[in-house]
Order: sequence, then structure tokens, then C-alpha cells
Amino acid sequence: MESPGAPAAISRRGISSICALAFIACVAWAEPALALFHIAVIDEVMSGLAGTDDVQFVEIRMLAGSQNIVTGSKLSAFDASGNFLRVVLTVAGNVTGGMNRAWIMGSTAFAAASGITPDFTFTSSGGLGLEPNDGMVCWGKPSNDANPGQYVDCVAYGNYVGPGNIHIGTPNPIAPFGHALVRVSNTNNNAADFACNDPAEPENNAMAIGSIAASAPCPVCSNNITEPGEECDGTDDIACPGLCDVDCTCTTVCGDNLKDVAEQCDGTDDTACPGNCQFDCTCAPTGPLGPADQKCATSTAKAARKTVSSVGKEVNGCVKSIASGATVDPLSTCVTADVKQKITKSETKLGDTIAKVCPTSAFAYAANCPAPCDATDVDGTSEAIDDRNELVSCLLCLDRAVSYTALGDGGTHGEILNGATLATTAANAALAACQGALVKATEKLFSTQIKELVTCAQGALKGGATPPVGATCIGADPKTKIQKAAAKLATAAACTPPAVYDAGACATLTGLALSNCLNAEATCQSCIWGNSLLGSTVDCDLEDNGSADASCP
Repeated sequence: MESPGAPAAISRRGISSICALAFIACVAWAEPALALFHIAVIDEVMSGLAGTDDVQFVEIRMLAGSQNIVTGSKLSAFDASGNFLRVVLTVAGNVTGGMNRAWIMGSTAFAAASGITPDFTFTSSGGLGLEPNDGMVCWGKPSNDANPGQYVDCVAYGNYVGPGNIHIGTPNPIAPFGHALVRVSNTNNNAADFACNDPAEPENNAMAIGSIAASAPCPVCSNNITEPGEECDGTDDIACPGLCDVDCTCTTVCGDNLKDVAEQCDGTDDTACPGNCQFDCTCAPTGPLGPADQKCATSTAKAARKTVSSVGKEVNGCVKSIASGATVDPLSTCVTADVKQKITKSETKLGDTIAKVCPTSAFAYAANCPAPCDATDVDGTSEAIDDRNELVSCLLCLDRAVSYTALGDGGTHGEILNGATLATTAANAALAACQGALVKATEKLFSTQIKELVTCAQGALKGGATPPVGATCIGADPKTKIQKAAAKLATAAACTPPAVYDAGACATLTGLALSNCLNAEATCQSCIWGNSLLGSTVDCDLEDNGSADASCP
């Protein structure tokens, strides 16, 4: 659908790139090492041109780095009733990876029509490709080709009346026949996420951009007539009186305390669930999780904890390496090198776990993704995690961010060692030993806080507790393990020579003051991590040191 502000142009270089570029800006050192394919979306689709099905294409856009292992993935067609029809293409190779990089599966006539070469080619003519007018297209590596929920992404269009799935929400009423459908957002709601595009602007893996002029006009937004593909149009706003936006959609703003048509509740406007409106404008669960959701939540928490632990261990190793002279400061260069691939392996396992145990739902309950990792929210509009792809992206970012922030280099919250000089044994043996002991003790406290939090959450959810359980589990210390780790940190801080850290949140502090500062930073980051994973709203500013002093954003 064409509309003021050229939404197609926003999609091509905006919605996807906003996510990708912001992600890089926030954590330039933390590009996900998940060497798979599932952090990606269908970005543009065309099912025919000039009255025939000869020209078809599906563009995939990678939302994180290293999502290029696409060999064996399938492009499949479903009819208007949701029945599986055929595998249109089985991808025969991998592509070049890169955040926000695209690749194309196109019909044999695509190259001549677009002026660019598809990365993989399929036959579409004679009913062998996508359904032209009414149907659904899915891409991924399903074990069951007929199950849309096992694909990475799907787009349903035209008069699709088949079953829903986790990818499509409301089907887009516009068929990509005679023009393209292009992604303008990512909310798992095809009606809102795709707009008619004229001309189509497919981009292949070589970053060449083609152009295909429409043979059928797109609906026109701003003519005060609600047409297919529009939720409303100017004064024709029956679906949302007074709330029709300039792009002919019903305005939805989560967080303004006003329930919109697409929301279950919004802050204090919570008639549907008094006192239980979550930050993503959905009503909180009213009872314990079922067995499948319990497994999804508890397995995810366990895998995420191990990723945090792997980063912490790498930080420890790198501080020792810098002290010995084997590695040169800065710390971030050493950690991101991940020489033994321990971080990479744990991150890959996290993604695999979520894909395996959370196969048919966005997540067991609402979760959120705070700064600096909110850029991994692929719809670019809120901190809410809308699907499992966002959950993977957020946790990969957050696990590194909280670890670096609490233990070393980078991040935006505590930055204990950010900018601080790390000593070598040759130059100052006492300072190097002290810094090493402090980093080890801080990492032990932080990892213990995370482990106790996860153990508590697993027990609570399995025991039938209603999410979120963060208020119960963040800071929980039933066996005083956190207390003991804090005591060891205080002992380590007693070693401090003058000016142990020349920069960072705890610069110039010594002894008990330094121990308290490091403790507060670790507590702040474990609280932020717990809120994100558990969908909680615990006040981390109070949690870190007992005072509302903006010490933990």
C-alpha cells in the first residue's frame, strides 16, 4: 500500500537497518556468534506479474550476523485454506552472512524482470511456485513440511482463510500479484507488517538492488476510502474512530495508558485485567504455566545462565593473559576473540535450546529487552520481546552486555573497568594481582547471583507459580551463597593498593568502599538480566544498594 512517507523505502533501508545498526552501535563487540539461520525474516515477496506466475521472488533478510547457514532450508507454498502444496525450492548452498544482509530466491524469469541475479532459482510457471493470489509462503528448515510453526517465517496474503500460526497473525489482504509486499515492521502480524510496494526493490546477497515496476496498482492511502490492505483511511475510521494514522493503520502506542484496538490493556487502562497489565500491553497469565511452557521457560533460563558464565570465564582468562603480557589491553579485544570458542558454543546452544523447546509460541510469558539491547527488538518500537527470534537476539546481546558491564569492558550501566588500565605483572606485580583477584571475585558474585536467580525461577515455575516470578527470585539467597561470594569480594578488595582503577564507576575507591561499589554493580546487572528473562519489573535501582539514587538505570 502506498502512503505518505513512502513506507516501502523505510522498509528497504529503515526498519531492518534501524535494528541492525542500533544493535551494532550498542554492542559493537557483541555481534551474535550464532552460526545458524533462524534470526532472519521474509522481507519482500512477489507472486506474479502482468497476469502470470512467471515472475516470483522471496527475499530473506538476516537480522544478525552469521545467519548464513541456509543449505537445506526450504521455500514452501500453502493454499488459501492453509493446506501444504509443495516445496518450491530446497536451498542448495549457503550465503554470505552479515547483519541486515539479504538474499533472494527467485523464479527463472526474475533476473530479466528485475535486472539482478537471484541467489537461488526455482521454477514457478505452470503452478509450480507460490500461489499467485491467495495463499501463504513459508521459509525455514522444518522437520514436517506441512507445519508452518516449524518454519522461520511465513507470509499469508490475499483471501487466506487457513489456520493461524506464530508468524502471520492477521493475513495481509493484499496479494503480491502484480506488485510486491514489503516488510515495514516485525510484529508477527502480516496485515500490519507488510505493505504494497511499487516498484518492488529486491536485494540479492551481492547487495545489488533490482527494480520491478508494478503491473497492478497498489491501494491508495489518504483517499478516505478503506481499501484492501488498509485498516482505515482518513475519515473512514470505523475500526478505530479518531485513531487512523497517516499510513492508514489504526494507531497503537503501547505505554501511553490508553488501550488501543490491538492491545489487551495499556498501563493503568487495564479493565480487562486490573493490576495485571504487562509492559507489552498484554494481560499477565492468570495461572501457572502448562508443561510445555514450563519446559520452554526453565530450559531457556538454564541455557542463558550458561552463556553468562562462559563470558565471565573468558573475562577472567583475558585479565590473566593481559597481566602475563601474553595479551595486550583492551580487555574487549581479547574477550571477543573467543579463542577457544566457548562463548560461541554456549550462544549456539542457547539458540538451539529455544528453537527446540519453544517451537510453537513466542515465549512462555511476556519478556522484555532493556537497553543497551533493546535494539534487538526487531519491530524497533518497544522493549517487548515479540517472538523467539527476538528472545535469542536479546539474550545473546544481554548475556554479553551484563557480563562486560559487571565485570569489565563496554556496556552502558556500571562499566567497572571501562577505560581503566590493566596492569601487567612485569610493570606492577602487586596491582596486577589485585586487579585479577577483584575481577575473579566480582565474576564469582555475579555468576552466583545469576545461578541462584535461575534456580529459584525454575523451582517456582515447575511448582506452579504464576509468572512473573522475578519479585520472588531476584536477590533470592536461600543457602547464603550470594552472601558468601560477597564476603570473598570484600576480602579481595582489602588487597587494594592506591588507585587500583584509574577509570570506571569504581575509580579511586579502595577497601570496603570499592567492595560495596563492585557488589552494587554486579547486583544491578543481575537484576536487569532477571527482569528481562522473567518478564519482571523489580526496581533494580533499589535492589543494587537499597537507595533510589539512579545508580542502576
